[in-house]
Amino acid sequence: MTRIRTVKGNRDLQLLLFITAFYVLATAISNLFVNLLLWRQSKQLHMILNYNFAVILSQMFFYWLAGILAKRLDRVLLFRMGIVILALFYVVILWLRENASAYTILLGAILGCGYGVYWLSYHLLTFEITEPTTRDYFNGMAGLFSSLANLVGPFGAGWVIEVTSVSKGYFLLFLVSLGLFLLAILCSWFLHRRPKETTPYALHKVWTERKRNLSLRRVLTAHIAQGWREGGILFLIILWVFTILQRERSVGLFMLLQSLFSLVLYFAWGRGWMKGHRWKYLFWGGLTSYLGIVALFFSPNPMMVYAYAILIGIAYPLIDVPYRSSTYDIIGTANKAGPWRIEYLQLRDLYTNLGRMMALLLLFFMLGAGEMKAILPWYAVLTGGGYWFISLLLVKQVE
Repeated sequence: MTRIRTVKGNRDLQLLLFITAFYVLATAISNLFVNLLLWRQSKQLHMILNYNFAVILSQMFFYWLAGILAKRLDRVLLFRMGIVILALFYVVILWLRENASAYTILLGAILGCGYGVYWLSYHLLTFEITEPTTRDYFNGMAGLFSSLANLVGPFGAGWVIEVTSVSKGYFLLFLVSLGLFLLAILCSWFLHRRPKETTPYALHKVWTERKRNLSLRRVLTAHIAQGWREGGILFLIILWVFTILQRERSVGLFMLLQSLFSLVLYFAWGRGWMKGHRWKYLFWGGLTSYLGIVALFFSPNPMMVYAYAILIGIAYPLIDVPYRSSTYDIIGTANKAGPWRIEYLQLRDLYTNLGRMMALLLLFFMLGAGEMKAILPWYAVLTGGGYWFISLLLVKQVE
């Protein structure tokens, strides 16, 4: 009851959840379909890799730049800037339309810029607004909104593309996403302002702290494993599902099944029914996600696609909530966590993106050695166990 009263009395926490809802619905409607649009226009996996590599490089740079600016500016203003840049991405892609695949690097750079500014300020606000007693609730509710958005967004988007022409359908999806980001910008005006930092920028000191603090070092290594799992698999899964099922609406059904099962578990986290045993949830979630993805890539048929959707729908919430909450808890107990929180978040993002870049470089190399259908099963085996490896790294750090 105390936790519920704390949450209800925290207006900024509630507003941040509303903005999260607009963000996840906008990305659920359009984000995975950007990769499908580029694939439809180019039919070249290298173009998709260039786009995603540009996203990662741009995100790394602007996450670092946003951290420096967060020392000098109101973090809410920075948060709003990130949402504006994400809205700009959809303005550009609406303008380019059929020529989008000719500007993959530009599109990736804009999206990465928006991600970098948005996620640095979002993580910072989450760190400041939530406490250890409310983090599982916040992360559970954020995951619940994400699941709800993915429950209706991709399936509805696939239906829109099927009942209209492909070009008109994609145009409508991106237009709706732009509108949702505009609503998120409006909500951000009601967040309490955050005064600029008085402490100097000290990333080099946090780097030194990493050498001294074992728990911090392990959680940072875990973020390399997270990036290694996410670098290529996240967008390759959607492309692979699309090549198997051949319809955007079927991709939407895949996401609907995944989100339906995630919804139940995120709701349980948000209600506090799964408190404790974080490491066990993380271990079994990671193992399930690995076995599921290996099975999918070695048996690529529609039945296995939908079975994988169910498995990952169960596994991901078991990984996501304890992992994110434990990360914030470990950073929160590190040396000078208050004044250096921006630098700690930057270091965490640097490790995550390092893992993503390594995974994408591996994919570039493997594509040069063979055909896409031949190399994908082996790529899945090499990178799909990242989440499970996280649980092994954090065996003594997660309660």
